[in-house]
Amino acid sequence: MQNEWWAKKAQDLQQAADRRDMKAFYHGLRAVYGPRDSGSVAYLYALVMVLPSVITDRQGILSRRTEHFHSVLNQTSTSDPSVLNLIPNWAVNMDLIQPSNVDDVRWPTAVNQMASGNAPGIDSLPTLTVLPAANQIVVTNHLIGSTCCSQL
Repeated sequence: MQNEWWAKKAQDLQQAADRRDMKAFYHGLRAVYGPRDSGSVAYLYALVMVLPSVITDRQGILSRRTEHFHSVLNQTSTSDPSVLNLIPNWAVNMDLIQPSNVDDVRWPTAVNQMASGNAPGIDSLPTLTVLPAANQIVVTNHLIGSTCCSQL
């Protein structure tokens, strides 16, 4: 009986594949392999088994996070510290330490290459409103970035 079912399913899957009927093909695969389990279901089940109740108060959540990160970050090392001495030392590229120049920024070129009349971008600013202020925006952004980098 079971062999007949498998043979029929194999025939149905082959016919669906030959017809390029993907809906029937995947429906047949689901019948053979069962429903797709998401990975979070097993995780949530394990979490419920470990923590039988959901923590809702702020202090409890902070306590649980502290416990979790303490266990994760304070594990004993299984690596051999002598391996670190085998890593070669590279010369420091001093050009990367130098602050950038405003002239190095290519953003105004990118703004000028944008097609006008397009829909606003992710910031909802149309191209025509950005173009007149492009140079001032670049200078301000460069100043902010340079200030942040110099304070490191």
